[in-house]
Amino acid sequence: FALQHIATSLDSQRAPRRQSTRVVSMAGLVRVPPPACSFAIDRHVHKNGGSTMRSVFIDNDREGEWMYWGYGLDKLPSVTSLVSEAIQSNGNHSCDDWDARPPLRLAAELHYGGHALVNVATTMVHLLGPHSHFRAVATRCACKVVLMTRLRRPSSYYISFWQWANIAKMQRHDNRTHGSNMVDWACGYRNIQAALLLGDLKLALEPEYVGVHRMKPHAIRAFHAFDDPKHRERSLAHLERTLSAFDLVGLVERFDETLLLAADLTGLQHLTHSKVSPPPKNRAEVLTTAKALGCESRAGCEQKIAACASVDQQMYDRAATSFDERVRAQGPEFEQRLLRLRRLRAARESTDKVRTRRERDAEKPIIREKVLPPELRSDALLRQPQPLSGERLGRHGEIVLDPQRAAQSPAAQPRESSYSRLMNYGIGVVGEQIDCRGLLGGGGAAASRACRLIYSDTQFTMPWRLPKRRERAAIHLAKVQVSI
Repeated sequence: FALQHIATSLDSQRAPRRQSTRVVSMAGLVRVPPPACSFAIDRHVHKNGGSTMRSVFIDNDREGEWMYWGYGLDKLPSVTSLVSEAIQSNGNHSCDDWDARPPLRLAAELHYGGHALVNVATTMVHLLGPHSHFRAVATRCACKVVLMTRLRRPSSYYISFWQWANIAKMQRHDNRTHGSNMVDWACGYRNIQAALLLGDLKLALEPEYVGVHRMKPHAIRAFHAFDDPKHRERSLAHLERTLSAFDLVGLVERFDETLLLAADLTGLQHLTHSKVSPPPKNRAEVLTTAKALGCESRAGCEQKIAACASVDQQMYDRAATSFDERVRAQGPEFEQRLLRLRRLRAARESTDKVRTRRERDAEKPIIREKVLPPELRSDALLRQPQPLSGERLGRHGEIVLDPQRAAQSPAAQPRESSYSRLMNYGIGVVGEQIDCRGLLGGGGAAASRACRLIYSDTQFTMPWRLPKRRERAAIHLAKVQVSI
């Protein structure tokens, strides 16, 4: 009874979501108003500007207009099915009548760590591509679906990856395993962008940790897929089909133009991102010497990388040509918007420099494992929410009251696990404690189930969604329960 009283008190003290104190006018920058229904999916390949795009998604989540989801997307098949059902269910109204219900705006990041998605490129195109069932339903119901990614100049990509993963240090310690320089490593893991785009989400672990001269068989098949003349044409065709399924293939070197095009397609409103550069691992030394790189100059590096990674180079060149044409077709107004975006971003960066660390931290998502106590940091637990005593999981995964269990005496009721209690206090995936945005917050059983899956499948906790007071109380109660 005491715990239920505490929960009720916390609910009564729930404060409205605090808006960001840094408000920037987007007049003259954003061309389209917030859409009623939009599903933006970013395929974040390592070192292609995905962390910066995530910051844009999270900015829009913070302002309350979108809901961020990422970044393994284990639940993608289930969520697309449930969202399809939710957007088609509109009572007596047609599914394209969004005046009769709340909006639905999802910003999803498909990056790394997914366990359920096998054959990522094929699965992604099947579920979200132009000929997918989900896309057909969304189009009929006036809902945008935008699949996007970016490519990077191969020489820049390899040098960035090599420096970030601190390969040089491993090469100094064991060059027989990891290669003698950057070019040696790059030629072993050739066509790395194409391989990561088509391969498993965890394929990046190979060039990051495994020695280039000790590659595992599956890695050889992935990174050398274009070497065998018998399979080269088939692999190239698969790559072409995958890229053609994207609504936007941008360039890292032209990120601002890519962002504006993405905003026009999706309806994202808040674009004054701060550039995010993941720090090198283990305090990596940023080496640019000819000996460490294996090339005497930038032109020499580009020439050697282009020879080793010919498919990556061809893929980038074709994407760059197509992107140039797309930008030119936007007309002079696009250039004016581009200049305004850069001015607004510079102003934001100047403001950020004088803000306190507490103010900056309040606007950052928290990696979920850093919020949970150690005994609760389990992927298995995070994906298995449990109802409280007196409740049960409904047919669609929603929490419903169970009169028979509620009528039992307290002594006969099962003890609540610390994880179950923590979930019900707002850090996890149970019932009304989740801040479900728009349609996901009140669109029926399918929408409720989709929200629960998205919330449990997101690797971050957003502090602005839940008052910190409730988070602290949740963690405290969980620790007390564990001590009992």
